[in-house]
Amino acid sequence: MRFLVLFFFFVNFHVSAQDTIPTGIVIDSIGNEVSLILDAKDQPLSYYSPVFTPVCVDGSCYPININIYWDLAGNYLKYSLDTGVILTKIEHLPFTEFDYGLLHRMIANPSSALANFTIYELTIPKSIMEVDGVSGATRPELSGSFVPDALFTTYTLWHLARRPRSELFQYTNSRYFNEKWIAYFMENEQLGCSYSVIEYILTSLTGNVKVEKFIKLYNEHEQHFTAKSLSLFSKEELKSEYGSSEFEKIYSSTINQQMKLGILELWENLGINESQLIAITSEIGESSSCFNLELQLIDHYQDWPEAEYELFYTKIQLQNNMMRKEKMMKVLTSRVDSYPKSFKKLLK
Repeated sequence: MRFLVLFFFFVNFHVSAQDTIPTGIVIDSIGNEVSLILDAKDQPLSYYSPVFTPVCVDGSCYPININIYWDLAGNYLKYSLDTGVILTKIEHLPFTEFDYGLLHRMIANPSSALANFTIYELTIPKSIMEVDGVSGATRPELSGSFVPDALFTTYTLWHLARRPRSELFQYTNSRYFNEKWIAYFMENEQLGCSYSVIEYILTSLTGNVKVEKFIKLYNEHEQHFTAKSLSLFSKEELKSEYGSSEFEKIYSSTINQQMKLGILELWENLGINESQLIAITSEIGESSSCFNLELQLIDHYQDWPEAEYELFYTKIQLQNNMMRKEKMMKVLTSRVDSYPKSFKKLLK
């Protein structure tokens, strides 16, 4: 194949009748249908549709024959062309290798200006300039949003790539969002459903049962979690005695810096208790990304217990970064009038 090899999120696979299932999801008025691709173990891999479609409004463009792929959440993954098939631009000039790679990047952009116009609004009619087989100058708002001289091709594929997103997600949801498939989705982030399956499972639960389920999943798949999952909990669930204790344990033990920072941000909004103060102080300085927020939470805690002074001072002594050490010392000396007698003796 002459065109540029596209970005792959899976090892390449051959699509055949044996490893695809028709979904019944049709993406346009022509009847292009999406199929689910399975691996040799009947595990879902992605969706794809062999698309044959016109790309401009006056019939002067060649139709395109292309394969579009989506992850299991319905997000665009890539496209491919069958052997011998090419894409063309104005005056039917063939795409270059650069054009093929650029087309993928244009389709993959979720914030494209192509979203803001209908196919009839892409050009300004009174210009003598010709774009992709249709008279008219391209709208300046679309600059950088399409392959040069292939505006209508880029526009058509960008919209086709997004049209079935909701239906594809619901198809995955209805068939695979259950206990049997949790590990599969969690351990294969390229499938696009790691967060969605957590969300689906946890939103049906409440209170301590919900926290307990989260802790179990987190302990089994820690490396695949992001702080985004913390947004699934209510203030009451996070501040409950059980929830407070369990998230403190995660903060103190995790090597997942995103999760650690996410918990700190929750505590910033909810406030911390004495136990969490001690936990934060025990960790301060271990992570550069968490340091400033850890120090802020420690500084804002009003009445330090006696043990906090000695622990915080010990962490200052162990700190090798002079800038951090200086910031910590400033927080400590700001409380000089509140030093416990035992801490004053230690300083002497």
